[in-house]
Amino acid sequence: MRNLLERLKPEYKAKLKKLEDKYPTTIQGIYSDLSKTNFYTELTIGMAVTMCSHLDLTLTHILDLFDDN
Repeated sequence: MRNLLERLKPEYKAKLKKLEDKYPTTIQGIYSDLSKTNFYTELTIGMAVTMCSHLDLTLTHILDLFDDN
């Protein structure tokens, strides 16, 4: 089973990559959490909010970040 980092859509991976220099600790935390998580329901609310904030999404669109399979 692929983890959420592996399922993260390329356009969002690119956005996070661009933010690495400005927010290195936050982006590294996102990568770390996603690599340990298989289902979006396992993300903490805090991590989900952080991701959506940095990726200019509302929390209700968090499923848009990931491929289905």
